This record gives sequence, C-alpha cells and structure tokens, in this order.
Amino acid sequence: MISVGSAPALAEREEQFMELVELFDAARRGRCSVGIVNGALANGKTALVQAFAEHAAESGAAVLSATASTELAFPLGVVEQLFQECEKCDDDIARTIESYVGPAPPTGAHDDAPGRVGQVTVSLLRTLSEALLDLAGRQPVIIVVDDASLADVPSLQCLLHLVRRLRSSALMLVLVERDNGPMLPRRFQAELLRLLNYRQITLGALSPTGVAAWLESTLGTPVEHAFTAAAQELTGGNPLLLSAVIDDQRSSRGRPGAGHAYMRAMLDLLYRGGVTLSRVADALAVLGDPASISLLSRSTDTDEAAAARAVEVMGAAGLLTDSGRFRHGAMRRAILDGMAPDARRGLHARAARLLHEDGAAPSAVAAHVLASDDIPQWSIPVLHLAARQAMTEGDTDSAIDYLRRAYDACSDAGQRAALAALLISAQWPKNPAAAVHVYLPELFSALQDGLLKQEHSVQTFNHLLWHGRTAEVATTMGAENGRMPNLDDTDLWLPYVYPGLFEGVRGDRAERPSASLAGSTVPVWAPQRQAATAMGEMLRGMGSEESLAKAEQLLLGTRLSDITLLPTTAALVTMLWGGRLDTVASWCDMVLRDPAITRMPMWQAIFTCVRGTVHYLRGELADAERCTRGALTLVSPECWGVAVGMPLAFLVLAATAMGKYELARIYLHTHVPDAMFQTLCGPYYLSARGQFHLSVGRYGAALSDFLACGEALTRWGFDNPEILPWRSQAAQAYLCVGDADRAGVLVRDQLDLVRPDQTRAHAATLRLHAASHEGEKKANLLRKAASYFERSGDALELAYTLADLSHAHTALGLHDQADTAARQALQLADQCGAVPLKTALLATITQSAPMLPSAFTACDSEKLAALSNAERRVALLAAQGFANREIADELFITVSTVEQHLTRVYRKLSVKRRSELEARFRTSVLVRND
Repeated sequence: MISVGSAPALAEREEQFMELVELFDAARRGRCSVGIVNGALANGKTALVQAFAEHAAESGAAVLSATASTELAFPLGVVEQLFQECEKCDDDIARTIESYVGPAPPTGAHDDAPGRVGQVTVSLLRTLSEALLDLAGRQPVIIVVDDASLADVPSLQCLLHLVRRLRSSALMLVLVERDNGPMLPRRFQAELLRLLNYRQITLGALSPTGVAAWLESTLGTPVEHAFTAAAQELTGGNPLLLSAVIDDQRSSRGRPGAGHAYMRAMLDLLYRGGVTLSRVADALAVLGDPASISLLSRSTDTDEAAAARAVEVMGAAGLLTDSGRFRHGAMRRAILDGMAPDARRGLHARAARLLHEDGAAPSAVAAHVLASDDIPQWSIPVLHLAARQAMTEGDTDSAIDYLRRAYDACSDAGQRAALAALLISAQWPKNPAAAVHVYLPELFSALQDGLLKQEHSVQTFNHLLWHGRTAEVATTMGAENGRMPNLDDTDLWLPYVYPGLFEGVRGDRAERPSASLAGSTVPVWAPQRQAATAMGEMLRGMGSEESLAKAEQLLLGTRLSDITLLPTTAALVTMLWGGRLDTVASWCDMVLRDPAITRMPMWQAIFTCVRGTVHYLRGELADAERCTRGALTLVSPECWGVAVGMPLAFLVLAATAMGKYELARIYLHTHVPDAMFQTLCGPYYLSARGQFHLSVGRYGAALSDFLACGEALTRWGFDNPEILPWRSQAAQAYLCVGDADRAGVLVRDQLDLVRPDQTRAHAATLRLHAASHEGEKKANLLRKAASYFERSGDALELAYTLADLSHAHTALGLHDQADTAARQALQLADQCGAVPLKTALLATITQSAPMLPSAFTACDSEKLAALSNAERRVALLAAQGFANREIADELFITVSTVEQHLTRVYRKLSVKRRSELEARFRTSVLVRND
C-alpha cells in the first residue's frame, strides 16, 4: 500500500494517484497503458504526476519526461527532451533525433491534415521504437509529457506510433493537459481511446476537508476551523492559491488574507490561462459585477463560446465564486492596476456604451463613463439621471462626480443650467459657499432668461435668499417679462423667515403675511403648508396646541431631504417657541446619531445649532457653547449665509452667561451679511449682542440693540414676547441707566401682550415687573416668576430670579428665607456654569448657614412622599403665602380643587393650619414639577 497523505501536494489526490499506479501495474505486466491527467489551472496536476513518477522510479521504472509548454515552435522538440537525458538509452538515439530536428512549420501546428507530419520519417520511427522496445525489455518505461496539448505534431505522431507498436510492452504514457489551452488533436485522442488501458484522470478543486488536510500537512499542526474556512473562501480549494495564502500568513502571522504572494499567484493563474482568458478577466475586472457572457464577448471581441469557456476555467481555478465575482476584491484591483491606462479607459468606454445599449441602470453606465475619461454627448442625460438616483439614495459624493463631469462636457445652455442647479443642491449639504461661488451666477442668468424648470427656479431662488443676494431676489420677484417662475413654495416661507425682504418686494402683502398662505396653490395637507401655518401662528402670538401638533406631525411624518429641510427646521423652531424642548432634543439627537448626517456637514451644523439652542433654554450653558461652536466649526460662517445669526446668537448668549466675555467678543466680530437683519435671525443676533453689552456695562449699546430688535419685530407683525421678550430686555437696560419710568412702561406693555400660557415670557415679565415694586409685593411677583421658570425648565433664568428673590427677602428682614433662596440660586448657577452669577451669590450667602439640598429638607420625607404631585404644588404655594384664589389662578384649577387638595395635605402631613404648613416647608420658593 502506497502512502501519499503526508505530501501536501497530494492531499485529497489519493484516488487519482492510485489510478496511475494501477495503470503502471498493468504496464509492468506487459500491457501498454495511457493516462491523460486534466483539471483546472494549477490544481495540482503536475505535482500529482511528479509524485507518481518518483514512485515509479523507486519501483525500478525508467522515467522519460518532457514539458511541451516552451517547445511548441520546435518540431520533435518533445521527443528530443524525452531522450536527451535518458541515461539508459544509446547515445546514437539522441544524435539520430537531433538530425531530425529542424525549423518550425509556418502555420497549423495542430492541423490533422494528412502529410503534415513535419520531419517524421519511417527511419526515425523505427529507431525510436527499437530503442524503447530494448529499454522496456529491461525495465518498465514511463513517458511523461506535461502540457501535452501544446506539444508539436511530429512529437505526437511519434508518441502515437510508439503506443501502437509497443502495445504489448512495459510502456506507460502519461499526458498532462492544460485546462485552457488547445486540445489534443482529435485523431490523436481517437487512437488513444482504442487502447484497453486508457484512463482519463480528472482533478477537481480541494473540498473543505481537503483544504484542512492540505493545511495541516503543510503547517505540521492542527488548524482551527475558522482558519480553514477563511482559506477555503480565499482560494476555492486551488492548491497554488493555498500555497500563496500560507506564505502570506507566515509573513503576517494573522488570519489568511490576500497578501503579495496571493496576488502573484492569482496573476500567474491568469498568465497560464492564455490571452483569451486574460482579456476576459480584464473585462470582468472593469465591469465590476458579474457580467453576462454576451456582454463579456462584446467587450473583448471574442466569440461567446470562448468567453464562456474562460469564465468556466476561472471558476474552476478558484478565481471566481459561483456567482461569477472575483473571489476577493484584491484580485480585481490587481488586474486593474496591471492594465495599461489607455487599455483600461478603453474598456470602460466600451462597457459604458454596451451597458447603455442593453438598458442598464444609469448609475451602472455612469460609473464607466467617468472611468473612461471621455464624456460623449449621449452620456450627459445618463449622468444626469444617475446623479438624481444617487442623491435619492444619499450618495452625494457620486452625484457630485456625475454632475461635474456632465456639466463640464455639456454645450447646451439649458441643460448646463439644469446641471448647475443640481450641482448646487448636491453640494449644499457639504459646502454651500463653494457651490454658490461657482454656479449661482450662471443660474441667476438662466433664471432671468427663462431657461430653468420650475423645480430648479425655486432652488435657485432659495439659494439666493440663503446667501443674502437680495438685489438678485428683488430683481427676480419684480420681473415683468413673463419669465418669472411660480414661487408658491418660497412664498409660503418668505413672510416668516425673510420678513424684511418680503415687505420690500410684496407691497401691501407685507401687512398681511397670511395672504401668502391664502393665495398659495400648495395643498393644505402638504408638509410645507402645515409647517408654514404653524410657524406663522406662533410668530403672530396666535399659537396653540393645534399649532404645535402640526409641527410635531411634520417631524414624525416627513423624511428628511433637501426639499423638506426648511419645513423640518421651521417645525423644530416652532416647537422651541412652544416650549416643547424635550421633543426637539430627542428629534435632533436621533438625526445626529444617523451616520449619514456626517456626510452632510451643513445639515449636521443646522441640527447641532438647534440642539445647542435647547441646551441654552434649559440653562445648560457648557453644552450650549459646545453645540453652537460645533455648528460654526462643521461649516464656515460663510456657509451659514444669512442664518449665521442663530449659532452666533446662542453662542454669544452662552459665553456671556458663563462670563467668557472675550470669547463672546471674538464671535461678535464675525462678519454677518447685511441681509441677515432682514431675516428672523437678525433680531436674535441683536438680542444676544445687547445681552453681551448689558453684561459688560455698555448700557447704551445694549439699549440700542434691544430697541432695534423690537422695532423690527413690531414692524413685521411678530411682536410676541414668547419669541423674543425684547421689552423686558430693554427694560433691564433702562433700569441700569436709571430710567425706571421707561422701564415700567415697557414692562406694562409686555404684561398686556403676554398670555398666561406663555410660560417663559410670563416669567420674564413678572421678574422685571417686580423691579418696580418693593416689599412683599416684590417678593410675591418674584415667587410667581420663579414658579413659571421652573415649569418652563429654564434653570438659568430661575437662578437669576431666585437671586432677586433673595435680595427681596433680605429687604423684608426674612434672612432665613433670603439665605435659602440664595443657596438654591447658587446651586442652579453652579449647575448651569453661570460664573458671574455664582460669584455674586457667594458674596451674599451667610457662610455659617447650612446648605439645603432641596426645598423639602425640613419636611419629613415619608410624609412628603405620600403627597401627589398636584397636592405638593398646592402645598408649596400655600406655604409661600398664596391665597386659595391665587393658587387656583397659578395652577389653572378651581378654588374648590385647591381646597380639596389642602384638606388631603393637612391630613397626610398632620397639620391643622396654614402657619404649620409654612413651618413644615421652611418657606420654600420652588414649585417642583416631578
């Protein structure tokens, strides 16, 4: 029994090896035998035959071998190789063969036509037969011809003659066929088939079990299943590729991968496969995806049968998967890198044309058009469609590539304008400034000339607005040449986001912003219409729960895109104005977690700014600064256009409240477009700048900014304290310059405007109103303001109000209550990071007094826990001295309900009268909203 399992080359080849041994045994018994070994490229055919030849030699056989792959052009070249190193052959044999070797025949090396036998003569055949017969009489003779299908015809004629003549001799012929070369001549094969001892021995790829055995034999150690699976995946069971994988693994000492040895082996396989196979492999690499045989045939100018055979060979050799893809991406890259640049570009150009003719997807055609570096005119509409598809799928980088190449190659003015419009839309989420500088002037000219479709006209108009190109906007909106596009979508928003421009170009409609909604052709149910309606209602002080419901419905039901970006942002702002901070924060966090948003820095910056605004309104100053600075870092201030006022405003407000005056001053020096002051961003910027001036003692400058803010909002019809309480801000400035009368007028005017449900505005107004009072009245107003600020979740303004309340209690001689309010204000100021306020409070607090961690420290915790939230709110207000009617008004409940709550509170806390309740709660100043 012959053991072959220890040789890696013979792993899973035992059966084929034994077939050769059986043929050899037959030859030793005087029965000439023939074995033809075939299989995929580099599948171990040569290794198998070499191992068998060694076995036969060890068993006493004379082995004559030749390789035909390099001898195709020399008649009798194979025969010469067989006998020139035969130590047991007479020297006369070699000299005789040499005399017959001559120049190669001009053509038809494998022609089976009669008479084309080269230099073969009867004398030569007799000499060879006698020599082999003599040798076979002494010992078995094994003739091995590798790559036999490439052998010269004269040599094959000689071999065929020997097999016929020596049919009863101890002779064995082993022929190794190439997988993708020319086949052995038909007549030659037919003659061999007549022999009784003829076998076709086929080697397949190694199975997973065979790969494991091969690896263990090579490495000399058991191999983990994961390692074997990875090697199988990389090689498809091809021994040559397996050897390369092991070489790479020994270098890297990691998992099997496509290293240098692997890539060399892959290229070697392609080279062995011949010219046609290499051309088909090049086409497959260029096409990228599995291609039809028809497409491969047309791409390479080969017939379909040859293309199909090449694919089959590559699959059998482990280069392709069952789906027709290269087994590893590195294979495709190596083939592409190995191609001449002109050849590669030519293949891409041909692939683009053929795919287009076959009706392939625009994106598939466009990729090849770009890779060809040639943009024929027929491909421009294809690139246009591919760009739209890519934008729909969120692949803006590809869309920009397609559009740029199409734009550069396009000669039609209308088509160029459409491409420019799409380019701006694609680039805007990444870098609005760069896109506008390059393409907007051309688009404006096309807009004036009526070359743009409705969709592109509206996009162009919006870009002009964003970047403050108000002169061009006014020209467009005042057009009377019949070429003015329908701007219904933009008209919905213009009165609200750009009210200063709207009043200048729409005449009397500026007095009635709602006219743009009434006359709009945008359906009532459309997201744009819903969001615009909600935003308008909030701005005009007519906001309601229904308004907020419209905004929230848009957020929940609209997919974010370049078309819905403005309505979505408007809905978020509307929710901010309505105090829905949690909803806005959750939505922004969800969007900012999406990895796709990182590919759109402008969108990321917008929602980061909104998130920073929520942080500021909650008093989370450090987070507000981080977000707003991030919004200005993700894209440049220039990219923000007229909207730059929003991140700047809330960054300045946060920095000012934290005492970072130099940082605020730096950002106030950021250039802002003049057109910004015609938008809603203008008043916010003025308000923030005024707050900075107020904090650093520039009261006149602060007052000027606050009044300018108010003048704009009033002129536009948006004088809503919940949006911007400019009167209370201006009142602060008046108080700082000692003009209490004017401050009082502003506060009273704001009291008349503010609605009870406008929590934040109501609180700010009450706090300023308290400044014009003294004694218990002042303290009561501040307590109310504090309760409103707590309800709104504004920790910073609550801290300021508690600080004021501490001073009011001190003036009343209520030092314990003053200290309590100051400590609560200090705790909040510390949480917010409001350094100036914290510093001022530290100077006023009695150091010896204990710090109260909450408003309920002195109350028995178990009894307090028994109170419901509603009962706790009523009890706290009662403890602070509020009458039942005042509590009812404060909490929007009936007096009867207040009385019922107090009855239950007295019972649960074991108190009998209001004075005991006040003692229990130590005159707490907060209403907690648990």
